[in-house]
Amino acid sequence: MQESVVKRFFIGLFFILLTACAGQPVTQSTFYTLPVIDTPTDNIRSDKTVFIRPIILADFLSKNGVVLQLDDITVHSAQYHQWAESLAAQLSRGLRDRLQAAQSDYRIVNLPSFAKQSSYQLQVEFDQFQGRFDGQAVTSGQWQLLNKQGETVTTQRFSLTQALPAEGYPVLIRALANNLDTLATDIASTLPRVDD
Repeated sequence: MQESVVKRFFIGLFFILLTACAGQPVTQSTFYTLPVIDTPTDNIRSDKTVFIRPIILADFLSKNGVVLQLDDITVHSAQYHQWAESLAAQLSRGLRDRLQAAQSDYRIVNLPSFAKQSSYQLQVEFDQFQGRFDGQAVTSGQWQLLNKQGETVTTQRFSLTQALPAEGYPVLIRALANNLDTLATDIASTLPRVDD
């Protein structure tokens, strides 16, 4: 008798716990990509090429979560708001397309393993690509253009901010993409001045 009472107690407890767990809302992850832009391919006026080397990210940006800076020294990688694929891959593709759209003197391609030494190479490092506690989308780092011989032609730091017009991760992602647009335009404006 006592055994059946204990058995019924545990079965009842199991169903109570199961019901309690079923009543809890399930938090689902949301995945983001940087907005894609149209890239004209028929406006390139020469056979000059700039290869984009693999993007370098600060370690805390290499995580899957979209990063928020909570104060001057604390960053948080979101658990339920994540990049749909690696941020480095999205930045590489996004920068390539935006650079191509911003100018027509160079063909912009991501660096393949068979890249010719006679091409320019662009190295971009991102120190920040995040939302900030004061309602800004922040993008910073440096880029470097290397000539045919692998020598540095120019190195420039960048620091871009854009105020977020509203709250939410989609607004932040679009603002970060706008910062990437500005970075591509800034880099493109230096390319025509580079000697062959």
